[in-house]
Amino acid sequence: MPPKRKTNANQTRKPKKAATNLDNVKMPTRSSKRTRNIEPDPIEPEQSEAEQSEVEQSEPEQSEPEQSEVEQSESEQNEPEVELVAVVEIKTSHASVKARTPAAPLSALAARRAAIESGLYTEPEEDITMDVSDEEEEDEEEDGEGIEVLSATEEDEEDDMVLRENMDAEVDVPFSGATTPIEELTPILPSTPILPSIPILPSTSSQQQPKRPKIKVTKLKDPSSVSNFKATNKNSCVIKQENDTYLFIGLERGEDVVFMGQVLAAPLYGCMTVAGAVISSGREVPKTENVKEDVLVSFYPVFSPRTHALLRIGSESIDKASIPLHEYTTEIDENLTEAVFNALEGEFESIIVIKDLDGISGLENSSDAVAAYGRKLLKMTPKESSRKKKLEINFLPGFHPILKVTGGIKAFKIEKNWETRSDLALERAAERGTPPVSVVCGAKDMGKSSCSKYLVNRLLTKYKKVAYIETDAGQSEFTPAGLLSLHYLTNPILGPAYTHQQLEAERSFFFGSNTPKGNPDYFLDCIYELFEHYKQDQAKVMCEEQSEWIPLVVNTQGWITGVGYNLLVSQIQKLMPTDIFSMHHHILEYKNIPHTFAMDILPIETEEFQIEREAPIVHHLDCVLQDPTVSTFTDNIIPLEMRDITLGAYFHQNGMGVEHYLNPTWNFNQHMVEKIPYVIDWRQSLNEVWVTYEEVKLEELFYALNGGLVGLIGDVIDFKAQNGPKKEVLNDDFTPPTYLNTLDHPAPVPRMTTCHGVGIVRAIDPSRHAFLLLTPVPASTLEKVSGIIKGELRLPVWMMMDNKLERSDGVANVPWKKVPYLSQEIAEGAGATALRVRRNLLRRSQQ
Repeated sequence: MPPKRKTNANQTRKPKKAATNLDNVKMPTRSSKRTRNIEPDPIEPEQSEAEQSEVEQSEPEQSEPEQSEVEQSESEQNEPEVELVAVVEIKTSHASVKARTPAAPLSALAARRAAIESGLYTEPEEDITMDVSDEEEEDEEEDGEGIEVLSATEEDEEDDMVLRENMDAEVDVPFSGATTPIEELTPILPSTPILPSIPILPSTSSQQQPKRPKIKVTKLKDPSSVSNFKATNKNSCVIKQENDTYLFIGLERGEDVVFMGQVLAAPLYGCMTVAGAVISSGREVPKTENVKEDVLVSFYPVFSPRTHALLRIGSESIDKASIPLHEYTTEIDENLTEAVFNALEGEFESIIVIKDLDGISGLENSSDAVAAYGRKLLKMTPKESSRKKKLEINFLPGFHPILKVTGGIKAFKIEKNWETRSDLALERAAERGTPPVSVVCGAKDMGKSSCSKYLVNRLLTKYKKVAYIETDAGQSEFTPAGLLSLHYLTNPILGPAYTHQQLEAERSFFFGSNTPKGNPDYFLDCIYELFEHYKQDQAKVMCEEQSEWIPLVVNTQGWITGVGYNLLVSQIQKLMPTDIFSMHHHILEYKNIPHTFAMDILPIETEEFQIEREAPIVHHLDCVLQDPTVSTFTDNIIPLEMRDITLGAYFHQNGMGVEHYLNPTWNFNQHMVEKIPYVIDWRQSLNEVWVTYEEVKLEELFYALNGGLVGLIGDVIDFKAQNGPKKEVLNDDFTPPTYLNTLDHPAPVPRMTTCHGVGIVRAIDPSRHAFLLLTPVPASTLEKVSGIIKGELRLPVWMMMDNKLERSDGVANVPWKKVPYLSQEIAEGAGATALRVRRNLLRRSQQ
């Protein structure tokens, strides 16, 4: 090849008489480098009109003589085959490109057709080549004179074949991209303006492209999310007695109060309802004015944060079935009741007493420790709420009643068919003579958890105890994420998951992941064992009265397609429910369970099935999804943040058990790095250590466990938890823990194990053979732990930080260079960051 030399932009040169023979030109495929057009030659004004008239009169058949002329020219010169690399340019000048605003951009096919028909290809001069270099796509798009070549698809290839046949020429049509040329062609830019039939692609450079306007999403303004209650100082009053402050609200029939905040609520007289739970005082409102008596009330914690739909406290008839009151009562003395009836005026169906938890529970300080959600969970900002100071109902700091339409507020709504369908399930259970076994299923964000809690609250009005099996490992109700559990509930659920992590599970398994896709068989084995445990307990009370029976509610995962649907069907076939509550949307069919669901859940008809079982009734419950054009407070939180808040609430709670469930408190001022850990000698107290979901060598076990989130497992015999081992230590020689890798050993057998809780391995002391463990599990429960298991759940970074003592030079008075697992330096190079799997990206053909 002759040496290349660049063209001087000021140098004029005559165009060749003949154009390049397109029959012998090979277009490039997508490969290494893109080429750039050289600066066009000066335009000769005397040629403009002639060339313009020639182009305007040109037709496809007129290009044939020109092609024959090209062939003759090439045969004389006998040049080697040339590969076309330069981007074809349209006959125009820079000024005309900027002046004209195109009607519509050309497609790749139309651009190629126009360029070929116009005869814009010319033969390059012998010693002139273009110096090609790599450029970015943005620079390429700034050349408005070039035709944009798009990626070819199968349809483009078919169109190209048709184009070749119509033009009677064999042309290799270029795809997107360019290769390094053997010898490149130099396009000649004529002086004629652009033809009206060939629009120019507009420039897409960052300088010329206008900024995309920000779409402002308006906040939802829902009239149904306002309290059905007109507050005055005659139907509400605030009374202080010693260190306690009480709010008393008189409600007439059908009235309710929507609120944001955290309170202890109880019916002083009459009956109240919250989230489907009916709680009665057993006393009607006195008709006399002078009331002076001591009254015992049972307070229930009610949490209505901004992360969820707000709850409403309403009045209910005292004759309606209600939940039995718990034994932890509070006395309202005669002086207080006398003051209440002196302050309230009117005839009320119920009088509700409310105590403020703000500043008492400690949950309002969660944002100080849990960095996942920076907003206040339980308070409205002054912008969001205008509290009239004249109304006494606004005097409680932790109680924000919604008395008018407020942007972003969405209240919890119980659909009408939720009540009718749950009543039907209770009636059928009474006729059948067995407790109801209910499964709640549906897609994500359809209200499964809300429906499950509503069913529990309704069942507690008839049964003393309700069993609850959690199979949604990503959004567990009573445990942190990654656990599958069985709970027995005797009190209503009146708040989101992170407000009731105090209950210890009857039986639980550490699955170690937010989704069952990694180990679906083990997922089903755990659920089957939870159901077997429930059946054993239910069989013991079948001979008792119906109120002693234990109904079951099963909350399922939101994965209802593919493998997830098969898992759901397998669960139902094993659990043998009497009722299935399927969340249903009347418009969005893709959110609903498949139409074949009722047939898929039926097992093979055997004689046993025909005699002992009836087909479950599928109840389709209405689900109203939010309008995507408006926003609410709940839109500001994602599932990952919800899991972090729940995990933080679990580790920062001050105690576990029923008494802490009814009066919960948290300490977010003491961060995880400040807590005193338990010291567990693995030689004495642990039988085995497990690591699932990944292969870890024994010599790297401590690195994998240190700073990790682990499950605390124990042994079970005949559905009863056993005490942990207490081995004797024979010598002080170093003994590694018994390590069981799931690649060599199966996962812990569900039939023989249970999980007592979750802990954090804060540190490992090999010299003492000790794990230093942080956990809220009581010491009495820790004595039953016989092993620890680590899954794929990661410890959030905020749990390693100390927001209280954090400084720019380190954490907890420790310099950054000595802080383990954390660094302010940016890692670079291969392996610096983990690859992120993106499953929401589609190929161009799939879009």
